[in-house]
Amino acid sequence: MPTFSGHGETSIENDISENCWSEIAALILSNIEANSFCGAYPATCPDDPHQTCGTNTETLYVEFSAHALPSPSESVTVPAARDILHLVRFVHRRLGKAKPIEYHEARSHHHLNVDEYLGKLEFRQKINGIFARYGTTYQMDETGHITRLEPKEPGHEEEKLQRHETSPSATDPRSVNVNRRPPKAFISHATLDHPFVEKFAADLRANGVDAWFSKWEIKPGDSIRAKIEEGLEGCEDFIIVLSKNSINRPWVQTELDSATIRKLNGKVRKIIPVKIEDCGDLPPTLAALLWEDFSRQDYEVALKRVLDSIFEADLRPPLGKPPAYVRAEVFPMEGLAPNDRLILEALCRNTIATGFALIDDIAPVVEALKKQGISEQQIVETQDLLEELGYVKLRRTAGPAHPYCQTVTQLGFEKFANARISGFQNLIDTVRQRVLVQGDQLENAELAKALGQPLRIVSHILEVMENRGWITLTREIGGGYESLRVDLVSPSLKHR
Repeated sequence: MPTFSGHGETSIENDISENCWSEIAALILSNIEANSFCGAYPATCPDDPHQTCGTNTETLYVEFSAHALPSPSESVTVPAARDILHLVRFVHRRLGKAKPIEYHEARSHHHLNVDEYLGKLEFRQKINGIFARYGTTYQMDETGHITRLEPKEPGHEEEKLQRHETSPSATDPRSVNVNRRPPKAFISHATLDHPFVEKFAADLRANGVDAWFSKWEIKPGDSIRAKIEEGLEGCEDFIIVLSKNSINRPWVQTELDSATIRKLNGKVRKIIPVKIEDCGDLPPTLAALLWEDFSRQDYEVALKRVLDSIFEADLRPPLGKPPAYVRAEVFPMEGLAPNDRLILEALCRNTIATGFALIDDIAPVVEALKKQGISEQQIVETQDLLEELGYVKLRRTAGPAHPYCQTVTQLGFEKFANARISGFQNLIDTVRQRVLVQGDQLENAELAKALGQPLRIVSHILEVMENRGWITLTREIGGGYESLRVDLVSPSLKHR
């Protein structure tokens, strides 16, 4: 089964029609309009460069050109199939599903994040639908590789369309398209094993396999050799029934030799050994193959495994989504892995909720992180890293390591705020202007209320200004929060 991987692939025929190309181009253009490429080619918000608000289409089209790919918006003639498949794989690697996370009213746009898993899944389903609808022999798998399913047969486009439309859901990785042409299986056996083989062949046919069984196929007056050769010529799967009766039979060995040659030539897809009793050592040709032993398990169980093999049923459990901490919206921060960033964000958001930099009850943070797939052990490992980087200060207690209570430092909160609080730099400027105008009349709770901002964020900005020598603050705890009042404003603040 040839695979198109972008280099070193088998020859690709120009078998993508004009209408097929038009649909592929329209699908790509619709993804561009839907900002599906904003993760790979982000257009950033003018007010906050950490926020993505769309796709940089100019850069995207430059990439199309740099990789010598056909442009979905400019191609007048149908590009070569090879180039189209290059383009499809290029698109799959770079897109995702854009999701709005907040509306930026000042710029009248949404800030976006990208779900790559869902975006790639939807694209594969649609592109495979287009391939099937126009009778091509290509299919994209979940890794983005494009495979040629079978030799293209002119005139069978309608049949292939029908198969696609009646097939099980493409989202179920265990589904089998039972509406395809029935697979043909040749059953090689000894005459003395007819009782088992006849039931076995009948059960295969009852389950959609066009089984070749000599008793049904060879009539009086027929050439035995010619009929067997005819059966072998048309089969996709070769099933050899192994028993004491068949293991050394010349006819069985001859059929096996013929099937082996046909498999080497790509005409037989599988050789499936079926044991119905202990028959000693297998022929060397079969020694490396997994056989199905009907003598050591329930007949129905063994039959199902043979059917699964013939229909190539995928018996793996459905592929789930990656852990939440991999898929979550994580902000960029050098030196931190995605789960480390999520843990820092959870700590900072807890301080926003409580209004204090000190987290004296770590349990809610731990429980919230567990729901995102992050274990206590990961939290313990990350908190040491965050302390080493100066983002938190731990309040360690005796006993085995565990998630400790801690204080989020100014450095840690600053990193979080710059990455995750929309318009944070503008807010700093606003607070500076208020301090210059109101001077020592300014208090953090009143300012937070006036600006419509959480107390913790405004308090952080005032404390940073104090550390830089721009202001001095008077602190007082009462009323469930720490009151910060501007006591003195440095003249240097006016020149900032």
